[in-house]
Amino acid sequence: MPWSLSKYNPGTDVDLFCGWSGGFTDDEIEQIRWMGNVGKFQSGTTGRSTVADENVRKSSVMWIQGNKDTRWLFERLSNITSRINHERFLYDIDEMSDLQYTRYGDDGDHYTWHFDATTDRLEYRIRKISMVMGLNDPDEYEGGDFQIIKTGNIEKIETLRPAKGEIIFFSSMFPHRVTPVTKGTRETLVAWISGVREGQHRYT
Repeated sequence: MPWSLSKYNPGTDVDLFCGWSGGFTDDEIEQIRWMGNVGKFQSGTTGRSTVADENVRKSSVMWIQGNKDTRWLFERLSNITSRINHERFLYDIDEMSDLQYTRYGDDGDHYTWHFDATTDRLEYRIRKISMVMGLNDPDEYEGGDFQIIKTGNIEKIETLRPAKGEIIFFSSMFPHRVTPVTKGTRETLVAWISGVREGQHRYT
């Protein structure tokens, strides 16, 4: 069930990538990880496919939905996201997806280059901002680098390893990937923030 968000505040310089730290305490992050420990994981898929293609993506995912037990988490993330959007993106957004708890194991789990926004021009609502939050310390695994192209130049790849509790926000149009994990387990919380496509009208 999508989580509602406040809209943007016009009149700010636009930047389509940023990080956020300090939004969660260590105890709160462990609460999130506990949700993963009791959740049911499945193989990660891509797009609308229900079948995993491990040549493209190999990982395990489970979904956290908004309810009375997780309300604090969605409210915290929506507040942070709304502020980030006001300060950096200026997108017309109004919903956050369910949260995807993702695990990349040491059997070469990875996700090849992709972007999160739809290319279907008939889609009325689209993903605009993608969010990745680290749930464990990057010293706990090897490989599993988050790489992103922010400029459109494929020769300028930025490599990141989000710290525990650090959140990376970026335009859903930016190509990005997770390199193969070779040791340990990489754990993240992922969400997509969406809104009506600019200039698009619903026809009924």
